[in-house]
Amino acid sequence: MSLNRQDELHSFKTQINLSQYAASQGYLLSRYESSVNSVLMKNPITNDKIVIAKGNTNIWIYFSVRDDSDNGTIIEFVQNRSGLNLGKLRIELRPWIGRPANPNDIAKYVSHLEPASYSRSTVLAMFSNSRLITESEYLCGRGLALSTIVDSRFKSMVKEDRNGNTIFPHYDKDGLSGYEIKNYSFTGFAKSGQRSFWTSQCYQHDKRLVLSESAVDSLSYHQLHGDEFTRHLSSAGTLSGHQQKVLIGVFSKLPDGFEVVTAFDNDEAGEKYREIIKELVPSRLELRDHAPDRGCNDWNKVLSTSCESNI
Repeated sequence: MSLNRQDELHSFKTQINLSQYAASQGYLLSRYESSVNSVLMKNPITNDKIVIAKGNTNIWIYFSVRDDSDNGTIIEFVQNRSGLNLGKLRIELRPWIGRPANPNDIAKYVSHLEPASYSRSTVLAMFSNSRLITESEYLCGRGLALSTIVDSRFKSMVKEDRNGNTIFPHYDKDGLSGYEIKNYSFTGFAKSGQRSFWTSQCYQHDKRLVLSESAVDSLSYHQLHGDEFTRHLSSAGTLSGHQQKVLIGVFSKLPDGFEVVTAFDNDEAGEKYREIIKELVPSRLELRDHAPDRGCNDWNKVLSTSCESNI
C-alpha cells in the first residue's frame, strides 16, 4: 500500500538518517565536537556547518551554524541546498527511507542519536563558532601568562567567541553540555546549557586531580603550582546533583592512590564544596585540601597579588 503524501513526508523526517544523507552530499562528521544527542558536520566545499539532532518525536532536525534562517527537517535541508520542488524532492528522498548503513561509509556519519533532553544541539551550534585563543587581553589582565593559556595541558579547552568573550567548555559523559562565558565584569553560562565540568587534558602518567571553582582559578593554580603530573577540573561555582553524579564517574576511573586536591575558594561556599567532595571521594584515593589564604580567597587573586597560600 502506498503512503499518502502527508505520511510520506513524515517518513522522510523520521525514517531517513539525516547525518547519513548529509554525508552523501559531501558533509564530513566532526566526532570530537559531537555527542550522543547531536552531531556537527561540515561541508569543506561550501564551508557550511550544520548541527543535526533528533527531537522527542524522533524527527531528525538540523540547523546551520552559518545561517540562522537555514533550519528544519530533511525537507528544508534538501530544498535549501537544491531548490527542488516538493514533487522532485519526493523522488530524491524515497530511496533513502529506511536505508541501511553502508559498512564502507559508517565512519562518515552516526547511525543513531538519542533525543536531546535539553538543547545540546543549540549549545553545540553556538560553541562551534568559537575559536582557539592565541592571545587574550582578558586572561592576561587576570595575571595569566600566555604560556599558561596556550599550554598543551589546556588544548582546545580555552576558546574565544565572535564577541571576544573567553569560552570554557563543559563536558559530561554525553559530550558538550554547555560553556562558561567570561570577560571583564561579566560571567555567564550558555543559554540552554547545563553545568557539568570544565577540564584540562588528561594524561596517562597523571598522579593528581585539582578541583577548583572556576576555569580561571584552575589556570591560575596551574601557573602557581602545576606540574606535568597534574590535571584540572572546575565546576563554574556550583556542585549540583548532576555535577556530583559526573564526579562520581570521574573518581571511579582514577587508579588507586591517585591524589584529589580540593582547591576551592577560602570562603563559606568553598567550605561547602569541600564537604561535598569528602563524601564523594572513595577511600582508595588520596584526598588533600589546598585552600588559598583568607586574604586572597581564590587562586586567581593569589596569582594576581602577593598573597601567600596555605601550603
